[in-house]
Amino acid sequence: MVEHGQWHQKFIQPDMSKEILDHTEQGRTESATSLKVLVICGLILGWVNFAIDFLIDQDKRAGVFWDQLELGLLLLAAWIAINAGINTLNRLLPKAAVGWLIVTGIGIGVLGLFVHTSFLWLIVRYVTKTAPDFSWIQYFKEQALPAISVSLVVTILTVITARVENKTMGFVLKLLLFALIGFMVYLFMK
Repeated sequence: MVEHGQWHQKFIQPDMSKEILDHTEQGRTESATSLKVLVICGLILGWVNFAIDFLIDQDKRAGVFWDQLELGLLLLAAWIAINAGINTLNRLLPKAAVGWLIVTGIGIGVLGLFVHTSFLWLIVRYVTKTAPDFSWIQYFKEQALPAISVSLVVTILTVITARVENKTMGFVLKLLLFALIGFMVYLFMK
């Protein structure tokens, strides 16, 4: 017979939610370290994205080549920043929960987009002394889904590389991820 208020112990394993709801010193260390890595890498990503966007000014150099070059450099910067952040967190805290790695990776991409959008809007507004032809919120919303998608893919690939010890299993997981992405692109482009 289970006492009143003790029913959950029969169905839930005691350590099941330890990584998420860990309020011990180790849990606070993981969250504080994850936040520091997220902020540092996210700020660097935002500044680099702004520099790329500023240097490849689309008003002066119109053309498909410059658009593709800018996109390629932005994706490369996101890959490097997220990969560096997750690997740094994994080296600092080798036993950190995988959830912290995923949150850190996606957070780096979102913070990078936030910083990039903020700088772009502030430069247009206060340095050029003209009214921006875009709303800051609208621009952020239009760019948020692609940024989160890229961050999620890079994060999953990096976590697989960092945490899966069996090379064959890691290759299979990456192959399944790319197959899933290909299938989703096929469905949405149909």
